[in-house]
Amino acid sequence: MLLLSNLRSFGGVEIGGLGAGEIAWHSDQSYQTEPATGAILYAVEVPETGAATYFANMRLAYAALGDAEKRRIADCLALYDYRRQAASYSGEQPDRDELRQRFPRVTHRLVYADPLSGERSLYLDPLTTSGIVGWRDAEARALLDALSAHATRDEFVYRHDWRPGDVVMWDNGYMLHRRDAVGEAPRLMKRTTIRLPSDRHVIPWGSLYQGRDRLPERRTS
Repeated sequence: MLLLSNLRSFGGVEIGGLGAGEIAWHSDQSYQTEPATGAILYAVEVPETGAATYFANMRLAYAALGDAEKRRIADCLALYDYRRQAASYSGEQPDRDELRQRFPRVTHRLVYADPLSGERSLYLDPLTTSGIVGWRDAEARALLDALSAHATRDEFVYRHDWRPGDVVMWDNGYMLHRRDAVGEAPRLMKRTTIRLPSDRHVIPWGSLYQGRDRLPERRTS
């Protein structure tokens, strides 16, 4: 069980993680070879207004893509780098070399199928995805940004305005989520992680990326 909070102890120490700032669209643990399959968030104390959490349905986003785009991304391997995500956090920045040692870059497919239903979904993390294996940097960034913008369109997004006692569960394999800035109003959440076996739920199995810091260019012939 983790505490997510902007509260501090009498000694001024933060009692939980993720503070008070806004958190952009992301998928939990995408920088790991086996990300969590889901999460549960329980609201203990929340501001009366603001600090909403948003969820984007990646299955719906994939279904809305054109056939040509689906074929284009069907076999793509996206590269995930925790250093990119850490750079977005407020406050003191961690040592980049230490982060690379703790969290080596991994790859995940851009498209996964549910092991039971076969239904396909996008899988990406705008905060952490840094490229596509075999693609030029600029071309990969353009595609990833376009897919992220598509996946977070209003018609694919649910907004949750928290009340004390609310419990929200989400499917990490098929959802992006983000939150508004919390501000100074007290906020305390309890969070736990769900891990299901791969024969019951999609797990974006990844591999450590042993390539150079710069991605190889995509072949043109």
